[in-house]
Amino acid sequence: MNAKQQILNHAEFDYSPHLVGINNDAINSLKLPKIAFELPKTPANHIEQDFGIASAVAFLIALNSINFVFWTRKEDGTVDRYKYKDVVGAHGMTKAFTEIWGDFGSAVRLRGMCHVDQVDEIDAYFPGIPMQAERAEIFAEILAGEDRLEETAHILTTHFIGSPLFTSDDAQFLADAFPKAYSDRYLKKAQLTIMEIASLFNANPEQLHLTVAADYQIPKVLRGYNILNYSPIISGSVDNGLYISANSIQEKAIRAATVLACEEISRVHNISTPALDWWLWSQRNEHSGRIHLTLTTNY
Repeated sequence: MNAKQQILNHAEFDYSPHLVGINNDAINSLKLPKIAFELPKTPANHIEQDFGIASAVAFLIALNSINFVFWTRKEDGTVDRYKYKDVVGAHGMTKAFTEIWGDFGSAVRLRGMCHVDQVDEIDAYFPGIPMQAERAEIFAEILAGEDRLEETAHILTTHFIGSPLFTSDDAQFLADAFPKAYSDRYLKKAQLTIMEIASLFNANPEQLHLTVAADYQIPKVLRGYNILNYSPIISGSVDNGLYISANSIQEKAIRAATVLACEEISRVHNISTPALDWWLWSQRNEHSGRIHLTLTTNY
């Protein structure tokens, strides 16, 4: 069984329509602009131009390993968003990470300047970022050995040079190589990394055989389009800023419905799931609803 089918099996098993249902009428009436069918550029394009694709792939693997939880819950249930030099959320983390990486073709500066297995170093280079201990542990794994990161990037780059497809199996390879960073029932960060690598190769969306990267922004957007219907227990938690435990039935229900709804949107509107993923994420600020609050390294 391939990794994409395994993710879909997980979604079918975790799907709980009494908690989070899918509105097929809203899927059928969804209007998708032309831009939704395109893949955007990645934050590693400047690395690829100067040092080649393998270096850019290493950059993306290291970057996305800490691509999770950019908020801190306040007592009233609202959140403070992580910000770096006035850039918010994942984009802020990317800006900070890019500065640490510097003008090098590998993680040499990251290893030499930042002893990132120490929590205080995480705060020094990513000031105020949440879950610093977890990020330190992940960086310790990613940067272990002299060239483990670069060797993994080389293997993936060589594979993609010889293969026209970018699949969930490649995401599973990444999760197997760095389990602390990338293991996840839905392979969110690993699939996101493969999507961005595909963009480096100027792949067409049809070359990507992946599911949507199930996080906390995409279900918020789907709910905004009335595609996901939250039960009172889920909506009560989300709208009041209550924590939803990682790997709980409720969290799995949200992620499962997100994956299955996007598969149906893909089928109905003849759009690749990765291209849909990018477009939905780009709409995150167009919907005023709240994200679900789960403390996890998965997204």
